[in-house]
Amino acid sequence: MEDGEKITNLDNSTGYDYNTEFAPSSHILEVLAKRHCVLAKKTAEGEMTCYPLHDESRNKYADSDSVENATDAVLTGSEGEVYVYEPHYWYKGVTDVLNQCLYGFISSNEDAPAAAGYTSVKLTREELEVTEGIGIRKNTDYTTLEEAKNEYESGSFALVDVRDYKQVRFPGLASTLYGAVFVDDTGKIVSRISVSNANGFINGMYLFCAVPAGATKLAFTFLNSATFDFVLSHNVGKCGSDRAGLGRAYGMPGRCL
Repeated sequence: MEDGEKITNLDNSTGYDYNTEFAPSSHILEVLAKRHCVLAKKTAEGEMTCYPLHDESRNKYADSDSVENATDAVLTGSEGEVYVYEPHYWYKGVTDVLNQCLYGFISSNEDAPAAAGYTSVKLTREELEVTEGIGIRKNTDYTTLEEAKNEYESGSFALVDVRDYKQVRFPGLASTLYGAVFVDDTGKIVSRISVSNANGFINGMYLFCAVPAGATKLAFTFLNSATFDFVLSHNVGKCGSDRAGLGRAYGMPGRCL
C-alpha cells in the first residue's frame, strides 16, 4: 500500500477520504475491543499458557483496572513472548480494480452473516450466452456491439442481461485491444470497460462496476484458458459482492513482531 493511512470508514464518514482521523465503528469496534496483548509461554506439548497484558500499557500485567496499580510485566523473555490475541470474526475483502480501491468487510457475529437482503442473480459460464472465438474491441471507433466484434482465437465473449440491476461482477481480461461494453436494446454502446495488467491484474480475476443508465446488456471478453467463476448482478448501487470467499478468523494468538 502506497499510503498506510489511506483508510476510510464509509459507515461513519471518517478517515482519508473525509480528511479526518479514522475512527473504527460497529463490528470493527467490537473486534478491536476483544483484541488484547498477552504474554505467552509454551508449557507443554501443544499447550501455551497466556497472561493478559494491560490494554493501556504492554509493560504492565492486566491485574488491575488502573494501569498505575498494575504489576510490571517481565518482558525479558523468561516468562514468554508478547502476542496479540485475535478474537473470532468473519471477514471478506473486495478488490475494486477499476477504481484502484480495496474494501474490507468485518462481522463480529458468532454465526456467518446473512445475505444483505438484496436481489441478485449468479450465472456460471454454462448458463450464459457465449460466442466462442469472438472478442469485443474496446476502442471508441466502434459505436455498436456488432462493430466491436472481432475474431479472437484464444478468447470468447459472453452477453449478460443487466436490466433492472445496479451493479455487475464478471471475469475480466487484461488486454490492449479487448474488453467489455455495456449496450442498450438497439446494440449501441453506452460505456466501455478496460483493464491492464499494470497493477497485477490476472486474466480471470473479477471486475465489478455500476450499470450505466440506459444499459440493458453487458458484453465482456474473457480468455478461454483463464479461470471463469461466475457473473453476479444485483440491485445494490454501491460496492457489493456475494458471500463467496467469506473467511472466518478464529480466536488465536498472533505473535507481535
